[in-house]
Amino acid sequence: MLIAEDHPWPPRGGTALRNAANAAALAAVGPLTIVGVSDPAGEHSPSPLGETRAIGLGHPPVIDPTDAWASRRGGHPSEGRWGEDAGRRWQRVLAESKPDVVVVEQLWLHRFAASAAANGAATMLDAHNVEADVYAAIAASTSVDPAATSRECRLAAVMAERTATLEAAAVAGADQVWACSPSDQARFRASGADARLVPNAVDTETVSTRPSRPRDSHLVFAASFAYPPNMRAARLLVDVILPRVAEQMPATRLSLVGRDPPAWLRARGREDGMIEVTGAVPSVQPWLDSATAVIVPLHEGGGTRFKVLEAMVRGVPVISTPKGVEGLAVRPGEHILVGADAAALAELAVLAHREDLTALTRAARRLVEERYSWRVAAMAVGTAVADALSRRRVERHG
Repeated sequence: MLIAEDHPWPPRGGTALRNAANAAALAAVGPLTIVGVSDPAGEHSPSPLGETRAIGLGHPPVIDPTDAWASRRGGHPSEGRWGEDAGRRWQRVLAESKPDVVVVEQLWLHRFAASAAANGAATMLDAHNVEADVYAAIAASTSVDPAATSRECRLAAVMAERTATLEAAAVAGADQVWACSPSDQARFRASGADARLVPNAVDTETVSTRPSRPRDSHLVFAASFAYPPNMRAARLLVDVILPRVAEQMPATRLSLVGRDPPAWLRARGREDGMIEVTGAVPSVQPWLDSATAVIVPLHEGGGTRFKVLEAMVRGVPVISTPKGVEGLAVRPGEHILVGADAAALAELAVLAHREDLTALTRAARRLVEERYSWRVAAMAVGTAVADALSRRRVERHG
């Protein structure tokens, strides 16, 4: 069984892409039920993920726009992902399905994991990040951000502290933790967890290399802009990197593709003809196909980025900071172009337009096929599930 915020098909965004890959792998192991916490209550048809059953609990997360959670002892924003009605429906699903294994998407659904464990299922916490590290970095960045208010600094610090406590408890309570990079796996293992490497993966079987290289200079950054590291990266792009590129290539376009762009970013898109701000889109593929390069100017965050893997498999050059490709087995100059600061990233954007990078993009696609394909992820998932079931049989029968 896989429990996620939403049903992972069609996969839009990194979370859904990871869930879709995991769902396909789990369906290959045995009968699979996908439970979407936010999906409408009742059963519905899942799409092409094999023989699966899809159930919705009908509980969209209740997002508290205030900071009331911070004033409650042990309070955390993830509380909004649990509700009494959804909890009762979840208990009925567990009682009816009697799953042997429950894979829980991310730390934020930890309450569902605890219920599954109490009902005798082996639980796998699918950790898309080491959230304690991510929010500690966000708190540190916020504390030195001249635009941040004292309230924002305080909330970031409290969020980091509470997330670390919550994650430690969730990891300790899980049978396995699935990490998406070797560094994350090592972090979880250091706490005593049975941490397994289940890499972020893309479908290399159905996605081909784009047919041609675009002539015009076009940079693309695909992200969810409600996430503070992505928002800060977007500001660096529009304020610093794009003007530097435009000095050498005045016709350059920049597309910021993804949901929840803040008001200031939408305004920049309206005011500046070089900048496109799309909001949520059904697929990032049209932007990848017209991009000179995908640019990832991240200096904080965690996990491994689907935006990078999607570009690599489509044959689009990737320009990134070291943080933007952290956790991926890429080599600068062989698979991607890496720059440490805004000036270096801007120079690489000019190079990506002027130079033929076919050898680099071909090597990048081969790497994805070898290390980050659905086939590779399926092998990791199959081994992890088999080990969990074997351990349960030993525990039951001595």
